[in-house]
Amino acid sequence: MNVQSYKLTNEVKDVVLGAGAVVAGIGAVGRLLGRSRPESIYSVSFGLKFPDQEIDELPDDRKLMEVASCLSMHTQGIYQQVQRVLETHHPHVCVARFDAAIPVFGVRSLDYTQKALAVLSGLGWIGKSSLLINRQYGPRLRLGTLLTDASLVADRPETQNRCSGCLNCQKACPAQAVAGRSEQWDRYKVYRVNHEKCQQHLARNISIKGRKDFCGLCMKACPYGKNPQQAIVAA
Repeated sequence: MNVQSYKLTNEVKDVVLGAGAVVAGIGAVGRLLGRSRPESIYSVSFGLKFPDQEIDELPDDRKLMEVASCLSMHTQGIYQQVQRVLETHHPHVCVARFDAAIPVFGVRSLDYTQKALAVLSGLGWIGKSSLLINRQYGPRLRLGTLLTDASLVADRPETQNRCSGCLNCQKACPAQAVAGRSEQWDRYKVYRVNHEKCQQHLARNISIKGRKDFCGLCMKACPYGKNPQQAIVAA
């Protein structure tokens, strides 16, 4: 990898972190799109922090819904800043929507999500809550992802799933949607929740609140979000 690639990678990360993200990473993801060279396509993954106060007030989600909307807008601003950086070096392809990536980069050879790309970018692992778990911030992150053919330097993926025997999110789930069911995605151990149970639980609240709520109790219960050092010792 040449010096220019390192410089561009550092510039991209500096822009992302300078714009308010608390974590940022680069993943080599070309093989997910059927490329013979994984380094031909990269993901720029980052996380914005959900405020602890709003998370700790759950299940009252009124303030958190407002914060989530603001973080979504903030994410779009970061996309634009990264795209401008890449355009100043070379007219690289850079897309923020996965449906837009297919006609640009080709058909996927392996299904992926923002969480999966964050794993490949070294930001964490997919825990029992089916959320990305970061060592420092747990699941309390609003993720953002860009795909680009710019020549970047990939970070080391998070290969260890550290949820171990913890059942906090499973016990906290009011819908019993967290079952601790694991499977392999690519070379990584990931967990899936029962999305049907989860969505049914959220939909039931429409008649009460007039909208789906932000449950987030699995996010609130995760020890990595509450006390990262204690969780690391336990793992």
